[in-house]
Amino acid sequence: MKDRQMKHRVIFKLKNSFPAYRGSPLLFIAEFLAKILQILGPLGLIRLYGKKKKEPVPMAWVDIWVLGLLIVELISLILLDFDVSWLRYLCFLFGIYGLVEVLAATSRDIILAPIIHKGSNGGYIQIRSRRRWLILTVFNLAQIIVCFGILIYYYKDQFTGNISSWVTALYISFVSFTTLGYGDFSPKCDTTRWIVIAELSYFLFFLIIKISTAVSVIRVKKKGLHRLTD
Repeated sequence: MKDRQMKHRVIFKLKNSFPAYRGSPLLFIAEFLAKILQILGPLGLIRLYGKKKKEPVPMAWVDIWVLGLLIVELISLILLDFDVSWLRYLCFLFGIYGLVEVLAATSRDIILAPIIHKGSNGGYIQIRSRRRWLILTVFNLAQIIVCFGILIYYYKDQFTGNISSWVTALYISFVSFTTLGYGDFSPKCDTTRWIVIAELSYFLFFLIIKISTAVSVIRVKKKGLHRLTD
């Protein structure tokens, strides 16, 4: 009897974790990939813990995690100065993981949140603190620039020009992300070209989703300060 109950619980959990088909194959695939990204990040585990306790995840947990991850990524970028193969590879992995984490957070906002939170006008993104959300968006942008700086510095020999320091790699990442161009530095192989393509894709992804949402948040605050009277 207990084994049967346990089996039903496992099946129920699997059904809940698997995305439901909503009439669109594209939406189904997007939701499936978004849920996989949530599993890869510790923040996803924290949210599952909060869901189990039927309580919202404390904002401080998320803040500490995002800030801590950004600090670790900066340290990883600096440590690439040391010519130690295993250390450089570990820093490279931190850079990859940071990009996955940011992508998971963004996909949660655009794909999963509107499914979880629904009102009379359809799905929406729940923001507990607008000012905090804007600050975290800036941190996410910094994470992207630093993480791509890690990848660029890791493959520094595959770029034209002399990338002699982590500051130069960070500079190249910044101007690539903002699509300003980087003059004497350009990718020499397919791997580094894909890195540049990926960074520009992240920029467009953030431009469409995060930055547009941030503008909406600012507009909401502005309207709240200037109410129209009859």
